[in-house]
Amino acid sequence: MVKLKSELINQKEIEAGKEYVIVSATEFKSDDNKGVKLLLKSPDEKDKQEYFATLWIQAQVGLNSKLGAFAATFGEFNDEGEFTANMDTDTWLNRKIFVENWVEKKRKIRAID
Repeated sequence: MVKLKSELINQKEIEAGKEYVIVSATEFKSDDNKGVKLLLKSPDEKDKQEYFATLWIQAQVGLNSKLGAFAATFGEFNDEGEFTANMDTDTWLNRKIFVENWVEKKRKIRAID
């Protein structure tokens, strides 16, 4: 018989139409894949629920992927008008976001602060 060594957590995946604050970003490895788990919370102090988003790291990501949506939201234009996505998750911490769409291949978030 197999004895599982798993911890049960009470976290929900983020949803469209809601605001969140990014609390932490933790890199992890699963088989041959790498990812980042974002832990988020509601800006409403009464909401004690923890939320998450799992972002899979790849050499190239689309703007509407999970990772692409976050990187594009915190990116910026340089003096020449070229856009650079922000892949530094440390700069995402404590930022407030609004999830406009969280449907596969149509993901879109925006920074509120």
